[in-house]
Amino acid sequence: MAEFIGSPRINTLPGTVVDPGERQTVVRLHSGETLAVAVGGQQLQAGEHATLGLRAEDFVAAEQADATLSATLMVAEKLGYETLAHWQVAGIDTPLTQRLDGLTRLEEGQVSRLGIAGQRCHLFDANGNACPRQVAVDGVSR
Repeated sequence: MAEFIGSPRINTLPGTVVDPGERQTVVRLHSGETLAVAVGGQQLQAGEHATLGLRAEDFVAAEQADATLSATLMVAEKLGYETLAHWQVAGIDTPLTQRLDGLTRLEEGQVSRLGIAGQRCHLFDANGNACPRQVAVDGVSR
């Protein structure tokens, strides 16, 4: 899995394949929500475990999201031009990192809804192999 590429590393979320498809694959998140991911998942089987990948800059506003996660802020790293927010989500072992504008105001312990858009996600099979992306996103190769 490509967790080591980029900084900060890609966020990973456990999922279960619901409907593998040629142009999109539907996965069920640990929260029970389903998310259509713009990847070809023909090599996957319904019921199989998969890993959703989401880069720190790819979270979206909850109102624009295909799915959301309730998260509690653990730490906010103020780096001048950007802030890296580290969120804890119940049921996920490792914190999720979100890249925000440097002037974003955050308070440790605050609860927020993190928005996920299926077009901005990656999907990896149980062996860590990436499913081919089916959407063009600026700065992200298929």
